[in-house]
This record gives sequence, structure tokens and C-alpha cells, in this order.
Amino acid sequence: MTIHKDIRIAGGIHLPISFTYADSTAREAATGMAATDLYKFAIQTDDNSVWMLTVTTPTWIEIGGDMSDLVDDTTPELGGNLDCNDKTITDIKSIAFNDGDATITEVKDEDAMGSDSATMICTQQSIKAYVDTQVATQIANVVEDTTPQLGGDLDTNSKNIDFTTTANISDCLDEDDMATDSATVLATQQSIKAYTDSMFQSSTVASDATPNPIGSGKMNHYSLTALAAAAEFAAPSGTPADGNRLSVRIEDDGTGRALTYNAIYEAKGVALPTTTTASKTLYIGFLYNATDSKWDCVSSVEEA
Repeated sequence: MTIHKDIRIAGGIHLPISFTYADSTAREAATGMAATDLYKFAIQTDDNSVWMLTVTTPTWIEIGGDMSDLVDDTTPELGGNLDCNDKTITDIKSIAFNDGDATITEVKDEDAMGSDSATMICTQQSIKAYVDTQVATQIANVVEDTTPQLGGDLDTNSKNIDFTTTANISDCLDEDDMATDSATVLATQQSIKAYTDSMFQSSTVASDATPNPIGSGKMNHYSLTALAAAAEFAAPSGTPADGNRLSVRIEDDGTGRALTYNAIYEAKGVALPTTTTASKTLYIGFLYNATDSKWDCVSSVEEA
């Protein structure tokens, strides 16, 4: 007689059972096996295990152990890697990783990631959609931000900062003489001050027998406030440019003093004054003539 045993692995598998034994002792002591009994199945009722006869002596191999209890096993373990054979695994409650912090309960295809879950993973498509949306939003926010602030220094990587109403700025120079004269370069505060100050040079002394004015500025002024000796004016210091101006103001100490000049000073329609008048203020005006390398005397006025 053949007995059909219903062994369940999430469903029904029917095996023809040819022998029934109370325990392993009875199964291993069985006799009368013939060649026609080979590869038939026996059930061992004490543990509900299933065995297949491979040698008539008899020799058995176990088939799946207590297979009827597999569905009820709450802690099943794989003995190796699970090959899904290109099939789908369904009805998963959760996946826990032995070296991770989270237990995965679901896979979400949610473009906005609204669930914001620490136990869900998401599809490639939803990750791409979320990132693309956020990047586009942040770029739009930058464009529309009317008061943006940098969190650190901005490296322009040798590129220009473009302005809508003026030339593109390519550099900032600390250049006192502004020699580059560029329409795309900014100047430092110090260089602006130095250049402006250089436009007007002024010096004052009480008395000097060899007065030495400054001549390198666009506008230069030299003042003697109490000349106490005859004075011979030396050539102005610095490198003058064509058209530079030099004004000289002289007051003596109450006694008229003789005035003489270096050859670089030259009368041009106005004679060079040769003496002061006691206690009278004298003004002399010069223009630098680059063609002749001379300081041309163009004015001379004495207090009435």
C-alpha cells in the first residue's frame, strides 16, 4: 500500500510513502527490502522525517527532515546564497542587515520622498527625480536671491566678474602712479590716495639759502616764511611732466634778500625777481616746459 504524505512548503507537495517506522531504530532494523524497493520513501513518525531507501541492506538518506513544519519556522536560516532563479520575492515584511542600523520595511518609488522614512529605501528613478528637482529649485533660488551671501572666499578661477553697466573687472592693482591706466582694473584705496596726493605737492620752510621746491606733482607749492639770507633756488626735485605747475611764496624776515636761480628756471615774458622787498609777500609762478626742459617763469606778483 502506498501512503501519500502532504508535505507543505508554502503549498502542497505530495510524496508516495511506502514504509512507516516509529523511530530511527525501527527504520534502520527493517528487513525484506528488494531491489524494487529502492528509491521509495519511508516516514519516521517520532519526528515526522522522510527518508529514501538507496541500498536494500537497508541504507537511507533523509529527504528534508521535518518539512511539514517549515512554514511554521519563525527563525529559518539559509545555508548558502539564495538564488531567486529570475523569480520575484513577494509579501516581504522587512529586511534586517546584520551590520546595519536600520531594518528595511519597504522599497518606495516616491519622487518627492514625502514619507521621509528611516526604514524605507527608494528606487533609482525616485532618487533621480528628487535630486533633479532639488538642484533645479536651488539654482532658481540663487538666481532670484537679491541679497546673496558667500559662506567663504570665492575663487573666480582667473575669470572676470561681469557688471551690467560698466566694463568687466579683470584685476585690482595697488599702483601709486596709475601707470596701467586700464578701464577694466580697480585701484586700491592706498593707490588712489597716493596718486591724488602726488597731484599736489607742498612744502614750507622758514628760511633756506638753497631753496629746493618739489616739482613732480601736477600742482606744486613752495613757501619761505622768514627768509633770513640771500637765496639761490635749486632745481626742483622729482621728475616733472610737461605742464606741471610750481608756485613759490616768499616772505623775508624784515630785510630785503637777494634771489638767484638755477639755470633750469627761465623767464618767459616775465622776469625772474632778483630781490625781495622788506616785509612784502612775493609770489612767483612757473610752468614746466618739457620741450626745453625748463621751468618757465610766467608770473611774478609782489604785495603792494
